[in-house]
Amino acid sequence: QNVSPVTNAKQQAYDMRREGMEHKRSLSTGNAALESMLRPDGSTPDNSPRGTKRKNEGDDDSDEEPHDEVRLWEDGWRERYYVSKFDISGDNIAFRYDVASAYVEGLCWVLRYYYQGCASWKWFFPYHYAPFASDFINIGDLKIEFERGTQPFKPMEQLMSVFPAASKQHLPEPWAELMVDPDSPIIDFYPSDFKVDLNGKKFAWQGVALLPFVDEKRLLETVQTVYPLLTEEEKKRNTRGDDILYVRKGHKG
Repeated sequence: QNVSPVTNAKQQAYDMRREGMEHKRSLSTGNAALESMLRPDGSTPDNSPRGTKRKNEGDDDSDEEPHDEVRLWEDGWRERYYVSKFDISGDNIAFRYDVASAYVEGLCWVLRYYYQGCASWKWFFPYHYAPFASDFINIGDLKIEFERGTQPFKPMEQLMSVFPAASKQHLPEPWAELMVDPDSPIIDFYPSDFKVDLNGKKFAWQGVALLPFVDEKRLLETVQTVYPLLTEEEKKRNTRGDDILYVRKGHKG
């Protein structure tokens, strides 16, 4: 089968998006008709059958398309994207190159992780959003190197870097206080309110949580002040142990 080349990528993106919405509407209409046929006489549509998965609060099945301020199918999409997602002018070529370079580093990190092991425990992608493929310019000239000799966080350090303050009960009390004490040197790592960018999606859980990136140096310096307060049991819990492999009896692998 011969496939026609794409002559207008923006128009095709728009057409595909509209076709997807129309397909979703047709499925919703068909499902509603089927439910109506299967519903016993006298019952109401609000009677949920036993075992039906309940929706998350705030989920809405309406066909209204989510707000999309970038509009990839319209001229100016690149500029709108960088202004909206990075608060940077779309003609800032140097910034776009920095984002693309960091993304390529991430691709290299992932490949090395799966084929050779962790390249660096300190590396992270320092942006909430990805660049466009068209921003991958001169990436062959990049010299990708990762810091060697790094070590992973200890268990409680890791929890401090990923938990919200609402989960502080899983940490020793002095450590948990660092998440809620207004005078904590790292209180800014644990905002109670933060923006969730739907980024063209429909539900909050699909969006991008715009949380601050944890500063490793500040975190480690701060937790050093509460390390002496760990109990013996907590110290044991905070060590990196051996990997354990569980297999069934009779396993011959």
